[in-house]
Amino acid sequence: MPAIPPSMESKNALVGDPHDEVDLNEFAQTLRRNAGRLALWVIGLMGLAYLFTAISKPIYEARATLLLPLTERTANPFDFIPKADANPLGVLQGVLLSETAIREIAKGAELLPGELRKKLEVEQDAPRSQLVIRARGVDSEQTLKIVRQSVQSLARLDRDLGFSLASRQAEILREALDKGKEDVRGAEDRLLAYQRKSRTAPDPEDPFGVSGYLRKLQELQLELGSVEKELQALRQSAVDRGPNVEVPTGLPQLDVWREKLSEKEFDLRLAETKLQPSAPELVRLREEVSAAREQLEEEVRRSILAVEKNIDVEVAGLEARRVVLQWQVEEARKLAERAPGEAVEFQRLLREVNSAAEVLHKLTADYEDTRLTAEIDKIKWTLLEEPFLLEEPVNRRFIFNMALGGMLGFVLGLFTVSRRKK
Repeated sequence: MPAIPPSMESKNALVGDPHDEVDLNEFAQTLRRNAGRLALWVIGLMGLAYLFTAISKPIYEARATLLLPLTERTANPFDFIPKADANPLGVLQGVLLSETAIREIAKGAELLPGELRKKLEVEQDAPRSQLVIRARGVDSEQTLKIVRQSVQSLARLDRDLGFSLASRQAEILREALDKGKEDVRGAEDRLLAYQRKSRTAPDPEDPFGVSGYLRKLQELQLELGSVEKELQALRQSAVDRGPNVEVPTGLPQLDVWREKLSEKEFDLRLAETKLQPSAPELVRLREEVSAAREQLEEEVRRSILAVEKNIDVEVAGLEARRVVLQWQVEEARKLAERAPGEAVEFQRLLREVNSAAEVLHKLTADYEDTRLTAEIDKIKWTLLEEPFLLEEPVNRRFIFNMALGGMLGFVLGLFTVSRRKK
């Protein structure tokens, strides 16, 4: 077999196989020969499209447009919710297509939820920051009613729920705030009840200290010792002043004044933990304690004189003073013993109050901040276009449908002609 010259191979590679080329002249001649047949296809399908458009049931479309205006805080419509990833258009779209909204809209439009889903469309127009609510159906009144009910349902859900993450946080914080208030009231009530039944008055500045009670006990003991020495000296100087006397017991008036003296001393101790030493209130309470003590001594002195007819009046006065001091020493010793335990319990209850109050203060601040954020970051929307019905049914576009039918007829006609040629 003779070899093919290289120059011939290059020429064939450039020219190619003549059978693979498309003969445009032959294609044009074919179109001219079958122009009538192609025209029949085009006119026929255009006619079918016109007929189909004319006899089909009209489908109406109702629309409403929501506008989400930009806030002063941002120029980006997707930054309405700084703490969430979802954009506000998507949030509103999700709300309208939620099961809750669908059921409410379907009920208002007198439709089944499944039927409503086929008719209702919600589309985002992000560049314009708009949300388009669209409904289509053969019943124009019902279609318009669907759109109106959608806007009403969205407004109700916005009013009841609020479309922002901060709103949800504010609701949670509100519940925690209510519970925090109950905790503070409970802690305060427990502290108040304990203070009412306690015998001592712990000092908030020195809650665990008992030095005040010990100091008071020592003062009373020294005073009692001084009175006893004075009585002893008085008896030694005059034997005829009589023996030691016994103070009558079980006398109501003595018990009344002892109780009154204890109350006045408690009020004074409580005031000393709150007021300055020179406060007028403290001066008044000291005078009341002194008056109650003098009255108690006077009642004891009268009781002694009533029983001991021959006793000297001066001795009776000293005896009355000694008896009252003995009662006070006994009471002071009991208070000194009770003070540490009551101080510990008081401090524990006080810590509960302070802790609950601190938590409440923080919750209040967080709630106010979140509530303000919820108002600022709430998705604001307005009704740009009221629900309206398009003037013409969306499926009665004769020119568009006929043009589409003509294009389809031309394509089918070409296919038929090419098949017949083969």
